[in-house]
Amino acid sequence: MCHLQDKYDDMLIGIKSTAILMGDQTKPWLSVFAAVMTGGMTLTGYLCDVSWPYYMIVGLTGTKLLHQIYSVNLDNAEECSQAFRGNFYLGAVVFAGIVLANALRSTEDLKTNKEESSTKQATETDVTKD
Repeated sequence: MCHLQDKYDDMLIGIKSTAILMGDQTKPWLSVFAAVMTGGMTLTGYLCDVSWPYYMIVGLTGTKLLHQIYSVNLDNAEECSQAFRGNFYLGAVVFAGIVLANALRSTEDLKTNKEESSTKQATETDVTKD
């Protein structure tokens, strides 16, 4: 959204920006970029074996981006600027989701390790009794 707020200035001074290049197809292009980003974040979460809060935040992020893309008037520089500035908070929410997912993962890992340790001790005790 940040490049769209300067679109008319770019035209006046002759800069070839992506805002001008995309023209009337800006919203479809932004949708593709949002989908690729959301898919990449989902794949990253899967590969890193994160817990459910991360995926919830990724879903909310994708939804927020699509809402933003289709609700902002791209010809209104102030609306574009406002949406761009609002993405700071979106980034903060994504960061919080990553932290929460890792905190839950650590708690689950500790619980799993304790259970495995208890099972191992019980097995060793049974072996020594024989």
